[in-house]
Amino acid sequence: MLNDQKNNIRFISIAVIILCSSLTGTAQVNYGENPEKCKQKLSIMTTYYKQKAYLSAAPSWRYIIENCPESSKNTYIIGSKIMEQYIKEADSVELKSLYVDSLLMNQDLRIKYFPNQKPNKQKAKKAIYLLKYRLKEEYKTAFQLLDSAFSNGPTELSAYDFQMYMYCYKLMIKSKVRRCDQMLETYLAINQILEHREQSGKRIKKKTKNQITEYAEICMDCDLLDSLYLSNFEKRKADTIWLDNGILLFKRKKCNSSTTFLTLLETRYLSKPNAKTASTLGKYFLNVQDFEKANSYFSDAIELEKDSSKLAIHHVNKSKYFIVSKNYRQAFQESKKAIGYEQSVSEAYLTAGDAIAYSANQCKSLTFGGKEMYWLAVDYYRQVLRLSDNEKEKLRAKNKIAKFKKFFPEKGDLFLKSLGEGDTYNIGCFINEKTKIRSLK
Repeated sequence: MLNDQKNNIRFISIAVIILCSSLTGTAQVNYGENPEKCKQKLSIMTTYYKQKAYLSAAPSWRYIIENCPESSKNTYIIGSKIMEQYIKEADSVELKSLYVDSLLMNQDLRIKYFPNQKPNKQKAKKAIYLLKYRLKEEYKTAFQLLDSAFSNGPTELSAYDFQMYMYCYKLMIKSKVRRCDQMLETYLAINQILEHREQSGKRIKKKTKNQITEYAEICMDCDLLDSLYLSNFEKRKADTIWLDNGILLFKRKKCNSSTTFLTLLETRYLSKPNAKTASTLGKYFLNVQDFEKANSYFSDAIELEKDSSKLAIHHVNKSKYFIVSKNYRQAFQESKKAIGYEQSVSEAYLTAGDAIAYSANQCKSLTFGGKEMYWLAVDYYRQVLRLSDNEKEKLRAKNKIAKFKKFFPEKGDLFLKSLGEGDTYNIGCFINEKTKIRSLK
């Protein structure tokens, strides 16, 4: 065992010396001084590689590196497999370090002898080896390689390369070597590249895209996003991918009250009207009490939507608009439309109950001066308790039931009108629905 280790150390030491001298020497051409032997070694090395017998391929690889390094780029593809196998099986830290040296120099030789074979991709590959095997000591060097590769040849890089670049960027931010505005600019550029690739039919793993965003989140806060997007808005407002990425970022960080977010949304909506954006804009303007715009966008959402379950939500939103506007009749009608599209939408019953309860004073011509409206309102709130899985929504419904039950007619009032507890009662006004008679308890 000891002799094997000594032989391994001797082998790797020789390999490192050979690699170093090759880097500083004059490049040889094709198959070197002994073409036949070089071709033979290439064939042997390739055969072992196909069998995944990487260590058996090592002697041939070593010969080619020393005698005909320009013969085939496969030498370096196979060489990386050989060295990673040695790294995996190394039984000491020192030996592993020597193998890592050779792995990195193998990559340097590939860049040297095949400079037109995606050199930026090869820089990124070397950076990833550094991150994999020498993270603590070499992450800054890895970043420089990835940064150079991205600046000079982003089309050569894969989504995984971008992921590792953003990981490295995060480390640089933590060590205060790079600024957040630089990282976010890079993140947006990467997103744009990936979006173009997807549009051309290339599949990008969702996990990879999510990881890229997670690394960038170290720099994401509402103020910085505001500043970045506002400063670039005029020159990039026609770039729909840039707008879409920005909208996703603001949503992800829940910067929903940002005026810059609103600007991005409205700009994007002009170029691509859709129900989801219209609904988001409607809710924003409802919150800031711009009722005219809120109504307009909610109406657009209803007109543009094709999914019936989503249509129900749009009608609920419009019902909320009418409640805030104190147009309870219209609010009730919108809630009923929502229920018509999707009977399980609990929020529609909540807004319907509100519309009924709040309009009691508008229905004073009824038998009990509008108090009977609360019977039906409570019926709708109870439907919320039956349908909803949202505890906050259920609590709101319970509180409203407790509140409006206090306005039920008293038992004596029922007696005077010759009406009995539990009898069916038809509520008129604008409602025209049946309920059960109840008295104040």
